Amino acid sequence: METAMQSTDSNVLVPALEQPLPPPTRWQAFRTRYGTLIVTITNISLFCVLWQILQGGPTPVIDTRWIPAPLSIINAIITTTVRGSLIDNFVFSATTYSLGFIVTILLGIPVGVFLGLNKDVRNVAQTFVWIGYSTPTVAILPILTVIMGFGVDAKVALVALSTFFPVAINILNGIATIDPVLLKAGRVFGANRWQLFTKITLPALLPWTLTGLRIASRRGLTAVIVAELFGSIRGLGFMVRLEADRFQSAKSYAAIVMLCVIALILLNGLEWIEKKATPWRAKPKF
Repeated sequence: METAMQSTDSNVLVPALEQPLPPPTRWQAFRTRYGTLIVTITNISLFCVLWQILQGGPTPVIDTRWIPAPLSIINAIITTTVRGSLIDNFVFSATTYSLGFIVTILLGIPVGVFLGLNKDVRNVAQTFVWIGYSTPTVAILPILTVIMGFGVDAKVALVALSTFFPVAINILNGIATIDPVLLKAGRVFGANRWQLFTKITLPALLPWTLTGLRIASRRGLTAVIVAELFGSIRGLGFMVRLEADRFQSAKSYAAIVMLCVIALILLNGLEWIEKKATPWRAKPKF
């Protein structure tokens, strides 16, 4: 049963459920802001310490040719960085990925919007877009290699194809979910086609587009690794394969760590852009 409390500012009785919440303490504010980060760092640190204990001693649990100790990986990162091989391969992979992703942004977004604005065209285009999305990336690489050779062009094209379809699918789905009542209301108030697009369609598509870019970023990174594993003499994927063939597992893991760095930069960067561009969206809870 709801009880009433007397307000401190007046004699008006205010229901208990409508009383303002007390301000958070310093500890609560600190935990809210940095709690997840601290837990993540703690978990990773404990995992690395346990890993070092199991693999860094005189009798490692698993042969270090397959799984090296964390300190060996750190030493390999420093060594390969000083010699320049890790930085060169990192720059090559990052450049290839960036070019392919830029192609998707410049072509995938406009094409997706163009195909989605007409309902009949959208219904036909979705089938082919889903076919392209479902096609395995590995199956496309030999065809691109035959057409474009083993240079950078084939790798950029593979990244562009891998990232194009997730963006296009999200845009097509986003256009399909736009409330037609909003468009009718815009027409009633005298908005022309350009105003309907910029004031209603574009804001509605922005969250879908950014989500599509986040999904595409992961597929694009996979495409870079596949392209460099099977058809390149440079890049982090090539470095992983080369050092693994030489049984230099620490150097191979060093390249994998750099790939993880690229993935973290991409995902967190796109998440930050999404927060700034769509502040009205609630952060999903996973």
